Amino acid sequence: MVAGIVTDVHHSCRADNSGELADYIPELAAVQPDSFGLCQATADGRVHGTGDVTTEFTIQWIAKPCTECVVP
Repeated sequence: MVAGIVTDVHHSCRADNSGELADYIPELAAVQPDSFGLCQATADGRVHGTGDVTTEFTIQWIAKPCTECVVP
């Protein structure tokens, strides 16, 4: 069920090519603009992914929400 939801969300978002690459950060400027992967991991260790999940991505901006989610 979760794998199907991850796949559905990926397919519904895949066509959105709005926005521009952040060329002021060299790592982000080098990204292939059509790369897109979506992955979800559960607390019990199951991983569900689709798209470019084996492609390495820089975590420049996604790291901010991750650090905000840490509960003391």
